[in-house]
Amino acid sequence: MWPRKLLDIGWMDLAFGGLQCIFPCESHARLRKLEEKCGGNDQAMMCLSVRTGFDLLLQALRLPAGSEVIMTAITIPDMIEIVRRHGLVPVPLDLEFDTLAPTLKALQSAISTKTRLIVVAHLFGVCVPMAPIVEVAKQYDLILVEDCAQAFVGWETIGCSLSRSTADAHLYSFGPIKTATSLGGAVVKVRDTKVLARMRDIQNRYSVQQRRSFALRILKYAAMKLASQRIFYRWLLRTCQCLGEDPDKLINSLSRNFGGRNLMDNIRRRPCNSLAAMLERRCRQYPLSRVSKRASIGHELKELLADCVAIPGSHDERHSYWVFPVMIDDPEEAITLLRQSGFDATRSHNLALLENESDSLGREAPVMRQLIRNIVFLPLYPEMSIVEVKRMARILSVLRLSASDRFVPKNLRCLA
Repeated sequence: MWPRKLLDIGWMDLAFGGLQCIFPCESHARLRKLEEKCGGNDQAMMCLSVRTGFDLLLQALRLPAGSEVIMTAITIPDMIEIVRRHGLVPVPLDLEFDTLAPTLKALQSAISTKTRLIVVAHLFGVCVPMAPIVEVAKQYDLILVEDCAQAFVGWETIGCSLSRSTADAHLYSFGPIKTATSLGGAVVKVRDTKVLARMRDIQNRYSVQQRRSFALRILKYAAMKLASQRIFYRWLLRTCQCLGEDPDKLINSLSRNFGGRNLMDNIRRRPCNSLAAMLERRCRQYPLSRVSKRASIGHELKELLADCVAIPGSHDERHSYWVFPVMIDDPEEAITLLRQSGFDATRSHNLALLENESDSLGREAPVMRQLIRNIVFLPLYPEMSIVEVKRMARILSVLRLSASDRFVPKNLRCLA
């Protein structure tokens, strides 16, 4: 069974992290190297997570209560919650299906006199063209944030992110299921040095993440990495079924970076030295050939499925395929057939659709609503051979032919 997702970390990295928890070393030198590679101490800082960095940014910006924050309509629930905890109002921004980028019409329609901030997320590995969005942000004097948590393609891109884009801030995540994961940690780049200095001051007042907590995290994800080996994974799914457990819920809960109800308490911490050392090591040693291989396999699968399913973001030639989502009219039938054939496709995810709570302007996101309703994630990562990728595509082709009278996901493109 090909698992839905493999942790992008090696056994030696996990062993290194474990040793750092037992014999911690001073991390200031490592952090200086990391920040220098990411653009320098006056532009970049390390945080516990992207949630932490986003929360710090909102604290430092001190936006008036009731200000509106335009956000990509599909995001993780915690990002929406953080906006609300600051007394701000999140407003959904719909995207085009084929590019996963907002149209100028959708962006300008979302802006009101209360808008202060725009947060654009690069979803699923897509690289959204930012130039038109930057121009709109300048026109309306708005702060622009790029959420790059799902679109990391190399440390060099972090180092030059502020020079290639005029966005005000960039957020990069290295959480458990991200590319080049260090099982936590994030890099935040901010153009305004005064804002970044305020963020540092606020973070310096936080308590430090417990080393024991990070050690337990390493053990947890080492167990998940072992369980996701093909020889064991099918038995894991069968065991869940025999015990009456939903494997989707189990895997989803285990892969969450933060659990529990105390979101703000959990994210308002400084990363421990062990996590800082892990992130610096990943920065120094991560093989970018893995990203290139994944992108190559993703492009191949996209071509194979061109006439079978609708693929969000398929028009983006720079797509790195962090995950491979498709739109299917009958997701459950497709998932059943794929799992019977050895591919653990799933509808399970940690994303949420941002709905407008009460708004007379009618700012909604119909394309993203339809996408999240019919989305299926296919397994795709560098460990998969092209032979297996082609076999997965043939299975979906058979499903398409056997259900041609009701298989119409591409019709949703008319909503864009």
